[in-house]
Amino acid sequence: GAAVVIAQQEAPDYWGFSIRVGAHISLFDTGSGHVLLAFRSEEEREMMISEHVRSRAEIELGPEFYDRLDQIRERGYEMMASAQTSGVYNLSAPVLGPDRRCIAALTCPFIALVNAPSAPDITQAITLVQKAAAQLSLLAGADVANSG
Repeated sequence: GAAVVIAQQEAPDYWGFSIRVGAHISLFDTGSGHVLLAFRSEEEREMMISEHVRSRAEIELGPEFYDRLDQIRERGYEMMASAQTSGVYNLSAPVLGPDRRCIAALTCPFIALVNAPSAPDITQAITLVQKAAAQLSLLAGADVANSG
């Protein structure tokens, strides 16, 4: 019924933005949640949504939400403005297991830097997130090198 933050990596520079390990986050308004839902079967999605409703609150998900999940699955990632913090974008990609189902979402909060012209822009950053997620998928046993 929720995504749980299981690990984090500190930013390489003197400041960063992160979510506490152990935090429970929404499946419905976060990049991580969208990826976790998008890369599961319809039956698994409905089970995850039902678990949310049973433990939290009733929500209404229209056809636009499910269309968005399909788009995420097609392009291979989620890139969305944060629903919690102004100016932050959620960049999320799936970590796949041996059965090619999503076992985790790798997410990077993106904030454009104005004082570091060599820093990756949002397009370069999502490419880096996807590459890292693919490497983690390989470590988890997924055959992402031969995926289509």
